[in-house]
Amino acid sequence: MREEHPFLNMIIDSNGVTKALDLNYVETEDLAGFCLVEEDINCWKQLQMYLLGIAHVMEIIELLKNDCLT
Repeated sequence: MREEHPFLNMIIDSNGVTKALDLNYVETEDLAGFCLVEEDINCWKQLQMYLLGIAHVMEIIELLKNDCLT
């Protein structure tokens, strides 16, 4: 898709859009789809970070529990 729509390269490879985009209907639909995929990826990354944090907290709780019992 990136080869078909150079504006996606501008969004992905730079600091964002720096000029107005003149998109047709198909390009607008493709951009909307791209944004949804990016949002899904970010949501999964956030969930992974949250679960990783929970795993670390559980390890710390177990260590503290063991220290308190001995």
